[in-house]
Amino acid sequence: MLRNAIIVGVCFIVIGVWLPARMSAQDKLVYVLTRAELTAGQGIEVLFGKSFPSDEAAGSTQNWQVIAIDVSGNTRSFSPQSVEVDALNKEVILRMGAILTPGGPLDVTTNRIIINYTQANLPTVRLGELEKKGARKAFVAAKGKKDADIYFNGSATGQKGSGPIYSIEARAGYLQSLNKAGSIGGQATFMSDAASDVDPDSITASGTYQKIFVLHSTWGIILNSDFLGGEFDKKNKTLNLMTEADGTLVLPSKRFGERNFATMDFMAGFEGGHNYKHELNPKGLGNIWRPKFGVNAYFVALAPKFFNRVNLSANYILRLPQTAEPFTQKVNGEKVTSLTTRPRHHVDLDLGLMFAPSYGLSIGYRYGSLPPDFKFVDHKITVGFTLQLKQANK
Repeated sequence: MLRNAIIVGVCFIVIGVWLPARMSAQDKLVYVLTRAELTAGQGIEVLFGKSFPSDEAAGSTQNWQVIAIDVSGNTRSFSPQSVEVDALNKEVILRMGAILTPGGPLDVTTNRIIINYTQANLPTVRLGELEKKGARKAFVAAKGKKDADIYFNGSATGQKGSGPIYSIEARAGYLQSLNKAGSIGGQATFMSDAASDVDPDSITASGTYQKIFVLHSTWGIILNSDFLGGEFDKKNKTLNLMTEADGTLVLPSKRFGERNFATMDFMAGFEGGHNYKHELNPKGLGNIWRPKFGVNAYFVALAPKFFNRVNLSANYILRLPQTAEPFTQKVNGEKVTSLTTRPRHHVDLDLGLMFAPSYGLSIGYRYGSLPPDFKFVDHKITVGFTLQLKQANK
């Protein structure tokens, strides 16, 4: 089973390397705006980082928003009259008309001017800000937990049937570009949930391959293969050697009102491998195979009162074990672990009150179970601090 799963994962990589994509070589559906400056003729010149959208997407006035914030914190939103695209130099010029002249609504002497590209990861830049370089150019704010390459959430929790506990959720990943062949790298996740000590409940680590296919101006498919990795539980009583492959359909953002945006993506794939150790059988439980399906939804409010932005993300994943795997839950206050093929659901909902695009306070909800032990979380509420970043230079 493990050999077959690895073969399928390698096939995903081969498909990604050799399958041609209808896309610009620079369009990775993750953008950073590095600089914005005034130009002659009532325009704002905006420079992109490594990744640049299609001419159609970059040149659409509906995909751009200019926000003016006055000294009292009041905000007004404007759209450009037209957009000039220079893909070779990775820049656009937003023609704003008379509202950009001194004394107008976008007078830079009396307003703070923020420019937003309202697709993909919703990148922003401040007019007149120094050019973003280094880490600020490599990583940008993510829309939510599932969208992030670097994620940290530390919180105090209230859970049904127990007193307050402490939780940590973290993810770290990095991909090195292979140009038209995709990107390769690694990722790891760490989750802990304990009453007194901070022991991990779920740890994963894997090598990762990814390729993005932009099928239209603002949407595409992400092909992902965690071609070889491990799943561990707390105190290392469980060890799974795994390979995974999936595809995610990423949809364009939709605007609601002046500064509110929503989008969704859909995932389907598999996880397969071998369990080498478990407390129910120290010699291992054998082969593992799980189809999986998921949906992620994001809502972002830009420049609200008191915060830089407000993020709301909802994530659902369904795993369907084809062989009996552990399932751990509390029954009458006692931990009970059984082997079963029952479907494994997991839901998380996060509200982020962001002081900056990438960090702020968070309120979260968790329900369901995650590998390797699939310990059932029964309606957990979290309140804490969140950092969420997405790699732009893939």
